[in-house]
Amino acid sequence: MLFRLVQPMKREGSNNRYFRRRIPADILERARGLTLVIPVGKEAVSVSLTAAPTHVKVSLRTADPSEVKARHGAVAAHLERIWQGLRNGPRSLTNKEAVALAGEIYRRWTEALEANPGSPDLWRRVRDMNQQAQAGEYGLGPLLIGEGAQRRRSLEDRFGAFVDLVLGWHAIPAIDDTSRTKLLEQVAKAMDLAASRLEANAEGDYSPDANLARFPSTEAAAPASRPALGKSTLSALLEGWWKEARAAGLKESTHASHKTSVAHLRGFLGHDDAARVTPDDIIRFKDHRLAEGVSAKTVKDSDLSGLKAVFAWAANNRRLPSNPAHGVTVKVPPKARLRTTKGFTDDEANAVLAHARHSTPNSRSRRSPKIALACRWVPWLCAYTGARVGEMAQLRKQDLVREGDHWGLRITPEAGTVKTNIARVVALHQDLIAQGFPAFVEEQPDGYLFLPAIGKDDVRGPWRSLKNRLVEFVREVVTDPEVQPNHGWRHRFETLGRKVGIPQDIRDYMVGHAGKGQGFHYGDFPLVAQARELAKVPPYRPG
Repeated sequence: MLFRLVQPMKREGSNNRYFRRRIPADILERARGLTLVIPVGKEAVSVSLTAAPTHVKVSLRTADPSEVKARHGAVAAHLERIWQGLRNGPRSLTNKEAVALAGEIYRRWTEALEANPGSPDLWRRVRDMNQQAQAGEYGLGPLLIGEGAQRRRSLEDRFGAFVDLVLGWHAIPAIDDTSRTKLLEQVAKAMDLAASRLEANAEGDYSPDANLARFPSTEAAAPASRPALGKSTLSALLEGWWKEARAAGLKESTHASHKTSVAHLRGFLGHDDAARVTPDDIIRFKDHRLAEGVSAKTVKDSDLSGLKAVFAWAANNRRLPSNPAHGVTVKVPPKARLRTTKGFTDDEANAVLAHARHSTPNSRSRRSPKIALACRWVPWLCAYTGARVGEMAQLRKQDLVREGDHWGLRITPEAGTVKTNIARVVALHQDLIAQGFPAFVEEQPDGYLFLPAIGKDDVRGPWRSLKNRLVEFVREVVTDPEVQPNHGWRHRFETLGRKVGIPQDIRDYMVGHAGKGQGFHYGDFPLVAQARELAKVPPYRPG
């Protein structure tokens, strides 16, 4: 089976990422030769599909991780709507929709040019050419026979590109001939009004634009079968679910995942009306995603899981009569695993730690000073604590603590993401103290040790980026795809703990697991108790 790439890719010779996705097999023929208009940030990018297209590829025009993720999701959702439009065939526009779409051209055109519109004479000439087109006397129109054919061709030559652009903005790949003629007529009228408005601007008249009132919004112009945003829209249900979920402590990563799932469903269905979604729709959506090459695990654990959560909230809060995703699932075949060791082996662990010891900020390093320091210390911290890489990556100077003779690290949601949302203090191994980690921390300025000087609300993007850089760092010496670069330390710490006899409750506490039994939840785990058990772990001595 062929699998599409679902993560943003890095462009050669540039730090910017790009979007690349396989075109679904069922619409390949209809997609051939199309020119797509894809919104990327504030731009509209044209992408021409070849005579034998297999993928859509477009630059996301940014390297910022949080912006890359947002743009990647927006492009994916936009393409889903285009693919569904191709499956549905050419669309028929109402007169109101045509006027609304023409109005969007009017608004964008006048807003873009009103500050510096040029000379009044320019816009008089533009209006003259517009009127020539409406009379059938523009472009190749006069060469045709018959007034109707002449007028249609003139309008197409003059305004066809505007029509294609506004349809592309709204992910409408095709409309029927009657609708295209209707839209050309309305765009011609709108561009006449735009020329007059810009002529007035050029003459110094910036009074309120009376033309705006004549154009309905594209949402208001949608047919009755496509409701305006309200309590039963998919978008509104997602927003309502997130308000409660966020208050309950769910992570932003969960919100982002569910938002993507809803966007995929909305693009597949071609509407935003939650009340119209049936169990059969969810099954068709599941089959569609699998046919696109999405893995069964992703469909089950991301797509369906997100939809079930949002629809369950809607049903429980009487926004919908029932949960249309309930009971819909996909069988995930067990993945063959040839490796018997879940965590790093002795050789792998020593290779990573030796690599880390040589990571220092200097002018010859391709890494920034903060990232170089993270590569130096985070692998060692994970090796001796079993903590999550993200928990170590977000450490701050104030998170280094001391109780008597024992040093520890405070892992807290105040710093960023902690899976359990519960703070804990874990002991530092004597080897980390001997290597000078406490001294290193005390020399640093206040704030994050390995992240830029930012607040907690802005930390997610740089934090995710740092975790990715740490993956790349480990992969320079450990290439086995069956060991997880950031999770391998947690498995190894548990393995070592069993070998040397660290009690399970101490291990559970240090790695941040919810311990078993009521006893785990009584009392505390002081550093002296942790340090006593942690001393059983022999120090690493990488070559």
